Amino acid sequence: MSSAQLAEIQHRIANVSRRLRRMQERTQRRARVLRLQTLLVYIYSGHQSDVAARFWVSHTGTSLSLGEAAAHVEWLYISASVDEKVEMMLNPRCSLGLRPLMVALRFIVELQLLSWVQFQNYECGVAPSRKMLLDHAQSCVPKDLPPSLTARLLRPFKTARSQRKALAAFRMKHRCKLGKLRSEAPIPLAEKQDKALAFYQWCNYWQANTEREPLLINMDESSLAFHWSGLAGTVAEAAVSVATDKAKLSSRRARVTYLCCITHDSTVQPLLPQVLLGNSRSFPLEFVKQAAEVEPGITVWREKSAWNSHRLMRKFLRLLCARLGDLLKTRSVGLLLDFAPCHVHDSIFELARSAGLRLLFVPPGMTPLLQPCDTHCFAAFKNNAQENWRAKKSEAGGHPTLLMWFQAVAAAVHDLVHRSWARAFESDGILQQQRNMSSHLLKQLHWSTAPQVPPVWPSEEVAAKMLSKADLELLIRAKQVRCVEWLALEAVVSSVLLTGARRVYQKDVVQKLIANRAPFRATSDPMFSNLPAFRRQFEFACEILDNINDWAFILEHRALLQANTDFHKLGESQTGVFSYTVFLWATPVAITLDLDVDSQSAFECSDWLRANVLLDVLKPGDKTFLEEGRPKLRMSDMPELQLDIAL
Repeated sequence: MSSAQLAEIQHRIANVSRRLRRMQERTQRRARVLRLQTLLVYIYSGHQSDVAARFWVSHTGTSLSLGEAAAHVEWLYISASVDEKVEMMLNPRCSLGLRPLMVALRFIVELQLLSWVQFQNYECGVAPSRKMLLDHAQSCVPKDLPPSLTARLLRPFKTARSQRKALAAFRMKHRCKLGKLRSEAPIPLAEKQDKALAFYQWCNYWQANTEREPLLINMDESSLAFHWSGLAGTVAEAAVSVATDKAKLSSRRARVTYLCCITHDSTVQPLLPQVLLGNSRSFPLEFVKQAAEVEPGITVWREKSAWNSHRLMRKFLRLLCARLGDLLKTRSVGLLLDFAPCHVHDSIFELARSAGLRLLFVPPGMTPLLQPCDTHCFAAFKNNAQENWRAKKSEAGGHPTLLMWFQAVAAAVHDLVHRSWARAFESDGILQQQRNMSSHLLKQLHWSTAPQVPPVWPSEEVAAKMLSKADLELLIRAKQVRCVEWLALEAVVSSVLLTGARRVYQKDVVQKLIANRAPFRATSDPMFSNLPAFRRQFEFACEILDNINDWAFILEHRALLQANTDFHKLGESQTGVFSYTVFLWATPVAITLDLDVDSQSAFECSDWLRANVLLDVLKPGDKTFLEEGRPKLRMSDMPELQLDIAL
C-alpha cells in the first residue's frame, strides 16, 4: 500500500470520527432539549405526568407504555435541581430556545383541546364550532407564562385566515375532521346489547321454527321534500348579482311520506308495494291519474294528511297481501316494523294475523342499527332522488313541475327495487343467525365477534329487555284490550304473567280473559293488588241481569248482548294516533243464574255459549261480594284486574 493510499484511508477515518462525534453531540443536545421540554410540559400542565409522558413518547418513539413513561417523567422531575426548576418556572427562555419552547407549549394546548373535543363529542353530543374551539384554546394556555410567550402562542388565532390554517393543522395532526354527529337515542351500551340480543333471539326463533321458507320484509316511512334546498355543487363567482335557488316557502316546507318496502329475496322485491302518501293540497286528483299512467309500479295515495296512521297502515297491509298473492301460502312471511305509534294497534295485529303475516318489531331506539331501511336504503335512495330532481330542474330551466318531481322519485324507486338487499339484512344480523354481521355494527355494539344467539323462544327475562316500561305503556294505550292477547301470543313481553302468593289462580283468570277476549277494568282490586299495568284503560260500569231462569233467554237475545264487543273511536286525530276508544251503546253484561238452573249441561251443549260466555260457578256458601273495603258489588265499583308488566 502506497503512502498516498494510506493517507487517504487515514483522512476517511478522521472524517468518520468527526461525523460520529458530531452525531453524538447532536444526540446529547437533543436529549438535553427533550429532557427540558418534558420538564416544561410537566410543570406547565399542572404536574400531570400522563401529559408529559405522552409528549416524551411521541418525540422519542420508545416502546414503553404510558405508565412506564409517566414513571420516567416523574424521575426526571425528582432528579432535576431546584435551581433548574425555579428557572424553568420564572424564565423558561433561558433554558430553552424559542422554537423548542413553543413546541412544548403548543403540545400542552393541543392535548388539552383534543381531550375537551373528545369529551364534547362522546359525553355532551356536541361537535364544537370554530368559535368554541378558539375560546377553549385560549383557556388552555398556561396561566403562569410570561405575557410575551402567551401572545406568541395566541398569534395563530388573530385573523380568520390564520385561524382556519391553525385548526386545519390541528385536525390533521390529531385525526379529527369537519363533520356532523349522528343523532341516536340516548341508550346505555349494556341496554343496547341486551335489546339486540333479545331481537336476534326473536328473529332466530321465528326463522328456525317456520314450516315454510321464511320471507322477511322491512317496511319503514321516510319524508321526501318537493324542493331540495342547499344541495352542494359548483357555484361561479358573482358577476353582477348573487345566484340564488328560487322557490316558494310552501314548496320548501311541503313533504310527502314514502312507504318503502325491501326484502332479502330479489325475486320478490319487484312485487312489494312502494307507496307515496301526500295530502290533497300536494297531490291534486289530476296528478294522481297521471302518476298511475307514468309509473304503474308506484302507488300514490291522496289523503287528508301526509302522515301514516292506523287506517292507512291497515290499507297498506291489504295492499301488501294483494301483491304477495299465493306467496302467503307457500312462504312464511314476516313483516319487520319499528315501534312507531301508527304501527301499533290491535286492528293491525288482527289483520296481520288473519292474513298470515308475522309481525316482528325492532326494539325502540335500535332502528339506526338494526333496521335495513335505515342502515342501508334511505341514504342512497335520497341521494339518488335528489340527483335526479336536480337534473330535471336543470332541464326545466329552474321550474320543475310536480310530474317531473314524481319522475325523479320514480327513477330512484326503480333503482331501489332492482337492487339486492340480502346483504343489508345479513349485515344487520337479521338473517344467517348473525354470522355475517357488519364490522360497523359490531363496533357500535362493542362486540369483537358476532354473538351466538340460540334460536329458542325468548324467556321472560330476555323478552323484557326489548321494551322499556314507557314504551310498553305506549303500546298498551295504542292497542287497547287485545294488547293482552298479543303480548301473550307473540312473547314480546312474556313477563305479563303474574307474581305473588296467588300466582296460579291469577294466571288462570287472566288466561281465561285473554282466551275469551273479555274486556276488564284495572285499578286496585284486593285480589290483584300487584298488577298496575292497565290502569285508566276502561272506565265503564257493568249491566247485571239477575236471576235468569234459563239459558234460552240469553240465546234468544245474543245479538243484542254481543253488541258490547264493538269498539268505537271518538276524537280521532288525522294521524290516527290519538283517540278515545269507547263502547258506544252497551256495557259489559254480567248474568246470574240460580242453582236450580241446570247451567253446566246446557252450557256444554251450546257452541255459542262456550265461545262467548265466561262461566264462573259459585259453590254453596260462596259470597258474591268482596269484604275488604267494599261491602257489596255495585255497578260503579266493579272489581278490576290489573296486569303487572314489570320491565
